[in-house]
Amino acid sequence: QGPNAQAKAATLFNDAQRQAVEGMKPFFGVQAGDLFIATTGYTGEAGYEIALPNEKAADFWRALVEAGVKPCGLGAR
Repeated sequence: QGPNAQAKAATLFNDAQRQAVEGMKPFFGVQAGDLFIATTGYTGEAGYEIALPNEKAADFWRALVEAGVKPCGLGAR
């Protein structure tokens, strides 16, 4: 969540996933490959909520951090 969150997360999406979320409105979700990507607006900022298979979570998390996403914790609103 935050002003650059969607752009940073999109660097980890494949072309089909990027196309699936392009222009996605708040409170919407889409299954895109093995990712479920939603825009629930939980924090009030632009961003994605991403669900993925457990075995891929650690690598995806590391890639987000390498892309410049800063962990903030669930209660950081």
